[in-house]
Amino acid sequence: MPKKHRYFFDTEFIENGKSVQLISIGIVDETGKEYYAVSNEYNYDDASDWVKENVIEPMYKEFIAIRSNPPVTVKVFQNIIGLNKKQIGKEIVDFVRYSQVEGTEIEFWGYYSDYDWVVLCQLFGTMMDLPPDFPMFCMDLKQSMIERCVEKLPDPVGEHNALIDARFNRDLYNHIYNETSTKENVISLYGKKLVSFGEMLQDENSTIDSIVKASFELGLMVAIKVEPLEEGSVEITAEIPPK
Repeated sequence: MPKKHRYFFDTEFIENGKSVQLISIGIVDETGKEYYAVSNEYNYDDASDWVKENVIEPMYKEFIAIRSNPPVTVKVFQNIIGLNKKQIGKEIVDFVRYSQVEGTEIEFWGYYSDYDWVVLCQLFGTMMDLPPDFPMFCMDLKQSMIERCVEKLPDPVGEHNALIDARFNRDLYNHIYNETSTKENVISLYGKKLVSFGEMLQDENSTIDSIVKASFELGLMVAIKVEPLEEGSVEITAEIPPK
Protein backbone atom coordinates (compact mmCIF):
# COMPACT_ATOMS: atom_id res chain seq x y z
CA MET A 1 0.00 0.00 0.00
CA PRO A 2 1.44 3.42 -0.96
CA LYS A 3 2.56 5.67 1.84
CA LYS A 4 0.13 8.49 2.69
CA HIS A 5 0.87 12.20 2.76
CA ARG A 6 -1.59 13.64 5.26
CA TYR A 7 -3.26 17.05 5.09
CA PHE A 8 -5.17 18.33 8.10
CA PHE A 9 -7.78 20.92 7.28
CA ASP A 10 -10.59 23.00 8.72
CA THR A 11 -13.13 25.38 7.26
CA GLU A 12 -15.36 28.07 8.65
CA PHE A 13 -18.68 28.41 6.88
CA ILE A 14 -22.24 29.71 6.84
CA GLU A 15 -25.00 27.13 6.46
CA ASN A 16 -28.77 27.31 6.57
CA GLY A 17 -29.80 23.72 5.93
CA LYS A 18 -29.96 24.29 2.18
CA SER A 19 -26.57 25.69 1.23
CA VAL A 20 -23.08 26.11 2.66
CA GLN A 21 -20.94 29.23 2.08
CA LEU A 22 -17.21 29.08 2.66
CA ILE A 23 -15.78 31.78 4.91
CA SER A 24 -12.21 30.54 5.27
CA ILE A 25 -10.08 27.42 4.97
CA GLY A 26 -6.84 26.32 6.58
CA ILE A 27 -4.68 23.33 5.65
CA VAL A 28 -1.55 22.01 7.39
CA ASP A 29 0.40 19.07 6.04
CA GLU A 30 2.25 16.54 8.18
CA THR A 31 5.58 18.30 7.61
CA GLY A 32 4.26 21.66 8.84
CA LYS A 33 3.60 23.46 5.54
CA GLU A 34 0.52 25.65 5.75
CA TYR A 35 -2.15 27.23 3.55
CA TYR A 36 -4.85 29.74 4.53
CA ALA A 37 -7.42 31.64 2.51
CA VAL A 38 -10.53 33.74 3.05
CA SER A 39 -13.41 33.64 0.58
CA ASN A 40 -14.77 36.88 -0.85
CA GLU A 41 -18.02 35.21 -1.89
CA TYR A 42 -19.80 34.74 1.44
CA ASN A 43 -22.62 37.05 2.52
CA TYR A 44 -22.24 38.45 6.03
CA ASP A 45 -25.99 38.93 6.42
CA ASP A 46 -26.57 35.19 5.89
CA ALA A 47 -24.44 34.28 8.91
CA SER A 48 -25.95 33.35 12.26
CA ASP A 49 -25.21 35.54 15.26
CA TRP A 50 -22.88 32.81 16.57
CA VAL A 51 -20.85 32.72 13.35
CA LYS A 52 -20.66 36.52 13.25
CA GLU A 53 -19.46 36.70 16.85
CA ASN A 54 -17.07 33.72 16.87
CA VAL A 55 -15.74 33.56 13.31
CA ILE A 56 -16.21 36.70 11.22
CA GLU A 57 -15.74 39.43 13.82
CA PRO A 58 -12.43 37.98 15.14
CA MET A 59 -11.20 37.90 11.52
CA TYR A 60 -12.22 41.52 11.10
CA LYS A 61 -10.41 42.52 14.30
CA GLU A 62 -7.22 40.98 12.90
CA PHE A 63 -7.83 42.90 9.68
CA ILE A 64 -8.23 46.31 11.35
CA ALA A 65 -5.35 45.66 13.76
CA ILE A 66 -2.86 46.14 10.92
CA ARG A 67 -4.70 49.13 9.42
CA SER A 68 -4.97 52.37 11.36
CA ASN A 69 -7.83 53.57 9.16
CA PRO A 70 -9.76 50.55 7.92
CA PRO A 71 -11.61 51.58 4.76
CA VAL A 72 -14.45 49.08 5.04
CA THR A 73 -16.83 47.53 7.57
CA VAL A 74 -17.07 43.98 8.93
CA LYS A 75 -19.75 43.25 6.34
CA VAL A 76 -17.52 43.65 3.30
CA PHE A 77 -13.85 43.51 4.39
CA GLN A 78 -13.57 40.05 2.80
CA ASN A 79 -13.73 41.76 -0.59
CA ILE A 80 -10.27 43.19 0.14
CA ILE A 81 -8.52 40.21 1.71
CA GLY A 82 -10.46 37.36 0.11
CA LEU A 83 -10.32 35.26 -3.04
CA ASN A 84 -13.08 33.68 -5.08
CA LYS A 85 -13.65 29.94 -4.77
CA LYS A 86 -12.04 29.15 -8.11
CA GLN A 87 -8.84 30.94 -7.06
CA ILE A 88 -8.81 29.16 -3.69
CA GLY A 89 -9.27 25.79 -5.37
CA LYS A 90 -6.35 26.46 -7.71
CA GLU A 91 -4.12 27.56 -4.83
CA ILE A 92 -4.97 24.42 -2.83
CA VAL A 93 -4.00 22.23 -5.78
CA ASP A 94 -0.74 24.17 -6.11
CA PHE A 95 -0.12 23.87 -2.36
CA VAL A 96 -0.65 20.10 -2.43
CA ARG A 97 1.51 19.66 -5.54
CA TYR A 98 4.29 21.68 -3.88
CA SER A 99 4.19 19.92 -0.52
CA GLN A 100 3.35 16.32 -1.43
CA VAL A 101 6.19 13.84 -1.14
CA GLU A 102 6.79 11.97 -4.39
CA GLY A 103 5.30 8.48 -4.45
CA THR A 104 2.69 9.15 -1.76
CA GLU A 105 -1.09 9.26 -1.85
CA ILE A 106 -3.02 12.29 -0.61
CA GLU A 107 -5.05 11.83 2.56
CA PHE A 108 -7.23 14.57 4.08
CA TRP A 109 -8.14 14.64 7.78
CA GLY A 110 -10.74 16.79 9.52
CA TYR A 111 -12.58 16.92 12.84
CA TYR A 112 -16.38 16.52 12.68
CA SER A 113 -15.62 17.05 9.02
CA ASP A 114 -18.83 16.26 7.12
CA TYR A 115 -19.56 19.86 6.13
CA ASP A 116 -15.88 20.80 5.91
CA TRP A 117 -15.35 18.13 3.25
CA VAL A 118 -18.37 19.27 1.24
CA VAL A 119 -17.14 22.87 1.33
CA LEU A 120 -13.65 21.85 0.20
CA CYS A 121 -14.96 19.66 -2.63
CA GLN A 122 -17.29 22.38 -3.88
CA LEU A 123 -14.29 24.61 -4.54
CA PHE A 124 -13.79 22.42 -7.61
CA GLY A 125 -17.42 21.99 -8.62
CA THR A 126 -19.07 18.60 -8.26
CA MET A 127 -17.46 15.57 -6.65
CA MET A 128 -16.56 14.38 -10.14
CA ASP A 129 -14.58 17.60 -10.69
CA LEU A 130 -12.08 16.90 -7.92
CA PRO A 131 -8.43 16.93 -9.03
CA PRO A 132 -7.61 13.41 -10.29
CA ASP A 133 -5.26 12.49 -7.45
CA PHE A 134 -7.49 13.86 -4.68
CA PRO A 135 -9.42 11.24 -2.68
CA MET A 136 -13.22 11.28 -2.85
CA PHE A 137 -13.52 11.04 0.93
CA CYS A 138 -11.75 12.37 3.98
CA MET A 139 -10.77 10.78 7.26
CA ASP A 140 -12.42 11.97 10.47
CA LEU A 141 -10.53 12.43 13.71
CA LYS A 142 -13.65 12.19 15.84
CA GLN A 143 -14.28 8.67 14.58
CA SER A 144 -10.67 7.75 15.32
CA MET A 145 -11.02 9.06 18.87
CA ILE A 146 -14.06 6.85 19.45
CA GLU A 147 -12.49 3.78 17.89
CA ARG A 148 -9.27 4.12 19.89
CA CYS A 149 -10.86 5.38 23.12
CA VAL A 150 -8.75 8.55 23.19
CA GLU A 151 -9.77 11.80 24.82
CA LYS A 152 -9.73 15.08 22.89
CA LEU A 153 -6.96 17.59 23.52
CA PRO A 154 -7.97 20.93 25.10
CA ASP A 155 -9.40 23.40 22.57
CA PRO A 156 -6.71 25.69 21.11
CA VAL A 157 -6.46 29.37 21.90
CA GLY A 158 -8.03 31.23 18.99
CA GLU A 159 -10.29 28.35 17.91
CA HIS A 160 -12.75 28.95 15.06
CA ASN A 161 -9.92 30.36 12.99
CA ALA A 162 -9.54 27.83 10.17
CA LEU A 163 -5.73 27.76 10.24
CA ILE A 164 -5.53 27.48 14.02
CA ASP A 165 -8.04 24.64 13.94
CA ALA A 166 -6.17 22.90 11.11
CA ARG A 167 -3.01 22.97 13.24
CA PHE A 168 -5.04 21.59 16.12
CA ASN A 169 -6.27 18.75 13.90
CA ARG A 170 -2.68 17.81 13.09
CA ASP A 171 -1.81 17.81 16.79
CA LEU A 172 -4.93 15.79 17.59
CA TYR A 173 -3.97 13.19 14.96
CA ASN A 174 -0.51 12.85 16.54
CA HIS A 175 -2.14 12.56 19.96
CA ILE A 176 -4.53 9.84 18.80
CA TYR A 177 -2.02 7.72 16.93
CA ASN A 178 0.77 8.10 19.43
CA GLU A 179 -1.64 6.61 21.96
CA THR A 180 -2.44 2.90 22.01
CA SER A 181 -5.93 1.56 22.46
CA THR A 182 -5.10 -0.03 25.79
CA LYS A 183 -7.42 -0.88 28.62
CA GLU A 184 -5.93 2.07 30.54
CA ASN A 185 -7.09 4.49 27.82
CA VAL A 186 -10.59 3.09 27.99
CA ILE A 187 -10.71 3.34 31.76
CA SER A 188 -9.40 6.93 31.75
CA LEU A 189 -12.06 7.89 29.20
CA TYR A 190 -15.09 6.15 30.72
CA GLY A 191 -14.11 5.86 34.37
CA LYS A 192 -16.90 4.67 36.64
CA LYS A 193 -19.22 4.06 33.69
CA LEU A 194 -16.84 1.40 32.39
CA VAL A 195 -16.57 -0.24 35.81
CA SER A 196 -20.35 -0.37 35.98
CA PHE A 197 -20.47 -1.82 32.48
CA GLY A 198 -17.94 -4.48 33.43
CA GLU A 199 -20.10 -5.41 36.39
CA MET A 200 -23.10 -5.63 34.08
CA LEU A 201 -21.29 -8.15 31.89
CA GLN A 202 -20.78 -10.34 34.96
CA ASP A 203 -24.34 -9.97 36.23
CA GLU A 204 -26.36 -13.10 35.52
CA ASN A 205 -29.55 -11.03 35.52
CA SER A 206 -28.40 -8.74 32.69
CA THR A 207 -30.44 -8.98 29.49
CA ILE A 208 -29.19 -8.70 25.93
CA ASP A 209 -31.13 -5.45 25.54
CA SER A 210 -29.53 -3.88 28.61
CA ILE A 211 -26.03 -4.91 27.49
CA VAL A 212 -26.52 -3.60 23.95
CA LYS A 213 -27.99 -0.31 25.19
CA ALA A 214 -25.12 0.27 27.61
CA SER A 215 -22.50 -0.59 24.99
CA PHE A 216 -24.00 1.91 22.53
CA GLU A 217 -24.00 4.63 25.20
CA LEU A 218 -20.29 4.00 25.77
CA GLY A 219 -19.42 3.60 22.10
CA LEU A 220 -18.01 0.11 22.70
CA MET A 221 -18.20 -3.01 20.55
CA VAL A 222 -19.39 -6.00 22.53
CA ALA A 223 -19.43 -9.67 21.49
CA ILE A 224 -22.56 -11.43 22.72
CA LYS A 225 -22.88 -15.21 22.63
CA VAL A 226 -26.17 -16.95 23.41
CA GLU A 227 -26.20 -20.70 24.13
CA PRO A 228 -29.37 -22.73 24.76
CA LEU A 229 -29.58 -24.65 28.05
CA GLU A 230 -32.00 -27.21 29.37
CA GLU A 231 -35.64 -26.39 30.10
CA GLY A 232 -35.81 -23.60 27.50
CA SER A 233 -33.35 -21.21 29.24
CA VAL A 234 -30.28 -19.65 27.65
CA GLU A 235 -26.83 -18.60 28.79
CA ILE A 236 -25.64 -15.13 27.72
CA THR A 237 -21.90 -14.47 27.50
CA ALA A 238 -20.74 -10.93 26.72
CA GLU A 239 -17.26 -9.47 26.51
CA ILE A 240 -15.34 -6.54 25.02
CA PRO A 241 -13.25 -8.00 22.18
CA PRO A 242 -9.51 -7.17 22.22
CA LYS A 243 -8.39 -4.48 19.76
